[in-house]
Amino acid sequence: MSETNFNYFEIAAYQDVDCTTAVAPQKGSDVFDSSVMLYRFPFNPSSLKIGTTHNYNISQPFGYSGINPKFIATKPRLVNVELVIDPSAEPLYTYSEDTGIPVKETEKTLSERMAIFDALVGYNSTSHRPNYLKLSWGTTLLMNTTLKEFHVIYGRFNEKGEPTRANIQAEFLEVISTTKMLTAQGRQSPDVSHMIEVQEGDTLPHLCERIYGDKKYYVEIAQLNGLKSLRKLSLGTQLYFPPLK
Repeated sequence: MSETNFNYFEIAAYQDVDCTTAVAPQKGSDVFDSSVMLYRFPFNPSSLKIGTTHNYNISQPFGYSGINPKFIATKPRLVNVELVIDPSAEPLYTYSEDTGIPVKETEKTLSERMAIFDALVGYNSTSHRPNYLKLSWGTTLLMNTTLKEFHVIYGRFNEKGEPTRANIQAEFLEVISTTKMLTAQGRQSPDVSHMIEVQEGDTLPHLCERIYGDKKYYVEIAQLNGLKSLRKLSLGTQLYFPPLK
């Protein structure tokens, strides 16, 4: 069977939210593609769930039994997927140093492959945050994300008590840059709600001016989002900007 016909579930690491600047593999690595740090899982996921949540204001006036909830914002999508790393069961034709798949079992153990996965989805000292990740699987999934959490279930142990198979239950959070979000929504008006992810160099006055056309709202926005400091914003923080009344 040709390698190009195999339907990989792929996770690739990037430095930016738009996934345009790849994270380079470690120097001398023989387990990743030469241009981008990635892992291609040669098994179809055991499960895949993509969730969307809408936020509403559901407060009710006193004495009313019904409500017409006011829409606030749509939360980023969540992707829940279960992936398998099983070196002994991987098809022989997937072994290649330039495909992004660890070479055969005798050269990379399960624990070494798990270390590769940890590095892929983990903290990046250059960007000072976990890597941005592009998920792709055939025509079913193509999404820019970051890892929210994952759990590993080990199974099938050898005579030394070492696991030889791992099921990874992972949850990824969709990410999108402010510019692309507003373009996709077709809305840049102060009359609508905005959920903004803090980027390098962002300040509350700067964000208020961009969204509302006026810096004066920054104290109110800080209070609304429960910020302890008006001066320092943590990268990746999600801030809610309500519509002007």
